[in-house]
Amino acid sequence: MLPMLVMSQEEEVSTTEQEASLDGGTILSQYNYMIDESPSYQEYKNIKKPWVAKFGKNLSDSIAFQQSEKKKIESQIKAKDLEIKDLSSKLVLTKDSLTGARIKTNSMAWVGMPMQKSSYRMLMWGIIFTLSISVIVFIILYKNTQAVTKQTKALNADLEEEFTQYKRRSLEREQKLRRELQDEINKQKGK
Repeated sequence: MLPMLVMSQEEEVSTTEQEASLDGGTILSQYNYMIDESPSYQEYKNIKKPWVAKFGKNLSDSIAFQQSEKKKIESQIKAKDLEIKDLSSKLVLTKDSLTGARIKTNSMAWVGMPMQKSSYRMLMWGIIFTLSISVIVFIILYKNTQAVTKQTKALNADLEEEFTQYKRRSLEREQKLRRELQDEINKQKGK
């Protein structure tokens, strides 16, 4: 009885390994497992009925799953096609509105006159250029005026210095002449 008990335990372990192998993996791996683990008789394979039933169920489940996945993908493709058509129509509308906006933005009114933006840019750059030249000329004239003013001030300071020296010399001469005159008056009185 003991050897039979051991044998039935081995069969249970073997059965659970087989079921586990038929329970997971790809259909091809399950098929290969079934073929490899089944005993052969002449040129035939003796495959257990539960294995065939389990494999058939797994195969039909896989086919059903693949068909449902195919339907999901087809419905997603249809939804994407509708979305693409919708986006294409929106793109056409956006391009049309962009063209209209570009036309509006390429022209403008300046002092009540309609003008192209390129003409407006040329006019503005002309004004900026003219103002820049005017500022540069003004700066140059201002610097020249400043230089003339500095020269005039320096000349004026020199003239003032010269005039001050002239006054001092004249005062000294006048004082000298008065002394001489006074000396002469004193000599004339003393005689």
